[in-house]
Amino acid sequence: MRQGVISRTRPGLAVLGAAVALAASPLAAQEALAFSDDELERGQRLYQAHCGRCHGVLGMGGEGPGLAVSRLPRAPDHAAVVDVIRNGIPGTGMPGLRATILPDEEAALVAAHVISL
Repeated sequence: MRQGVISRTRPGLAVLGAAVALAASPLAAQEALAFSDDELERGQRLYQAHCGRCHGVLGMGGEGPGLAVSRLPRAPDHAAVVDVIRNGIPGTGMPGLRATILPDEEAALVAAHVISL
């Protein structure tokens, strides 16, 4: 009888384990950042002005790689996307945008837009 109780709780444990793994994932961390619709729209406009030429207006790629993917391999979370925007990627065509070109607040909005693609 005790074995039956344990086997019935295993599906619950599996669901709990999956929920914990999902909560710890980079995607969940990205989604936890709260940006208003206005901020995301501003981020989209900034993206189009500074990034769209290489990465495509919709993030599908062009001269630069597509960004409309579930996870960016070199930037798994919001802070890492901001870092790539700010510092670029050495050895690639991705330049960094200094704070004089794109202030920190705007870089954060662009990163939020990129994550939303």
